[in-house]
Parts: sequence; C-alpha cells; structure tokens
Amino acid sequence: MVAEAPLALVTGAAQGIGEAVVRRLRLDGLRVLALDRDAEGLRRLATDLQAGDEFAVVIHDLTDLEGTPAVLDGLVT
Repeated sequence: MVAEAPLALVTGAAQGIGEAVVRRLRLDGLRVLALDRDAEGLRRLATDLQAGDEFAVVIHDLTDLEGTPAVLDGLVT
C-alpha cells in the first residue's frame, strides 16, 4: 500500500509568498490546494504547475465570511 503525500492548503497562493510556498511544496512532493481571490493569478499558477490530481486551485475570497465555510467543507469532502 502506497501512502498518499501530505496535503497542504495555501491561502494567498496567486502571488508573492503564497505563490512561493505553493511552488516549494510541490517541489517537495506535497499535494497542494492553492486558494486565492485572484482568478488570473491562480490560472497562471495552474498553467505553470500543470494542475491535476496533486495540485488544484480554488478561487475564493476568504473575507466572504458567509461563503467560506461551504467552500472549505467542499474541499475536504
């Protein structure tokens, strides 16, 4: 039986430190969910890192306090 790689959720993933963290985690072999409100930045990152089973992006603004719980629940179910 092969163990799954750890899963990381990175917020603010479309640019700056968040983007750098996503890139490093992927290099280290982790599965990554990249979350940001910047749809264009996430599209660019997804293209660069070839989003698939081990890497996915979620476009969402965490300041949307009413919608965030549903988004997070959807990520883990």
